Amino acid sequence: MQVFDKFEKKFLFGLTRIFAMLIILGILIAVGVGGIMFADLSKGIDTKVTAIEVTNAIKPPAVVDMVSIPSTQSPENQNLLPFVKLPFVLQKHFNEPGSVKILKGWLDALPLSAHQNFIDEMAKTVTESDKLKLPYAEAIDKYKQLKFKKLNEEISAKAERRTQQLYFIGAIFGAIALIALFSLILVLLAIERNTRRVEG
Repeated sequence: MQVFDKFEKKFLFGLTRIFAMLIILGILIAVGVGGIMFADLSKGIDTKVTAIEVTNAIKPPAVVDMVSIPSTQSPENQNLLPFVKLPFVLQKHFNEPGSVKILKGWLDALPLSAHQNFIDEMAKTVTESDKLKLPYAEAIDKYKQLKFKKLNEEISAKAERRTQQLYFIGAIFGAIALIALFSLILVLLAIERNTRRVEG
């Protein structure tokens, strides 16, 4: 029996301790690597639409479902768009209630904080399209399409990040539970070893 006791103490206890420690170390490394990967995934999508993107998308001009933006003079846009500063290059295209209501409808689909950015990027697009003699209505429509596409991609990416965040939190709780379990094994081994020493 002494042989078995020595084998158990010297080999099995040591092997179990090493195995438990390796598993705990592996779990900690996995949590660390997962945290780094999650940090990389949490970077946002760039929703900026440049004038070059728009002009490249409509060169040569293609037939698209353009929003009709009339150009007759009328001064009512300030009442409909109270929270944005409309650059002069857009004022000449959005200068009657019908066209301003269309623009307001686009802005209403965005958070208030994104309104001015949307307008400023559109102004750059129209400026560039004017330089290249491209139809302004087509440039505005294409800008709107590209911008909303990028914003929708950002919303999808945020939803995916939230799901990944929940999975990661679940994985951390699972890792903590496993570490606690293997720590308990190590504690029980230490108690068993100390008890045998006292008895011996």
